[in-house]
Amino acid sequence: MTQPLTAAKIVALSAGVEPWLGLSLRLRRGDEDMFFKTCSKGAIHVAWLVPLAVALIWALGSLTPHVWWRMLAANLVLVPLCLMMVRLPWLELWRPSLRGLVQGVMAAAVLVAAGWLGSQVLFAVTPEARAEVAAVYSWVHLLPAGSAAVLLPLIAAAEEVVWRGAVAFAVASRAGPWWGAASSAAAFAVAHVSLGVPALVVAAAGAGFFWAWLGLKTRSLFVVLVCHVLWDACVAVLRLY
Repeated sequence: MTQPLTAAKIVALSAGVEPWLGLSLRLRRGDEDMFFKTCSKGAIHVAWLVPLAVALIWALGSLTPHVWWRMLAANLVLVPLCLMMVRLPWLELWRPSLRGLVQGVMAAAVLVAAGWLGSQVLFAVTPEARAEVAAVYSWVHLLPAGSAAVLLPLIAAAEEVVWRGAVAFAVASRAGPWWGAASSAAAFAVAHVSLGVPALVVAAAGAGFFWAWLGLKTRSLFVVLVCHVLWDACVAVLRLY
């Protein structure tokens, strides 16, 4: 005699199924409440942190047209502020591991492929976006190769602290992980508006959501940094889009 498959039975059946390398699409886990409870004290700062970060990046745009110096200067202010004011388990979030390295590399491969598909759709819908992407590629030449190899990973790490850590984890602690990822992506996209490249804003929203999801899923900013740096390198060197 058959029995109905209820929600409770589905949960019971899936409880023992482990995601491969921790990269299943499910954001909720049994330890979610306990983990995010350690992040909840940071949520109160999001209301002022995001407007401040966006305003600072916009203000610096009026002082220098050099995009990398602008981002570096903004992060020199924002990162210490986030680390001091937003109470998160920062050491745990940044703990490196071989597992995290593998996860980051795999996630970068997925993001590169997804970005290529997304760029083809964007170019088909908005052909002028190709010129905007070409303008972004020209930014790579604003720095000597050696300086770029040092500065770009530092900027990426700073962005994980601000947009993924202080925003995504803090919001997720109060509203849930999907809202955390969405809020982080929206704030990250708005921060890119001042750069004047609409295609970059779209890319920031998509990649920002992916990186926030990845961080929340793996409980690690180290994984996100590996993915972010590898993706940046592929985009800058291979010019896939």
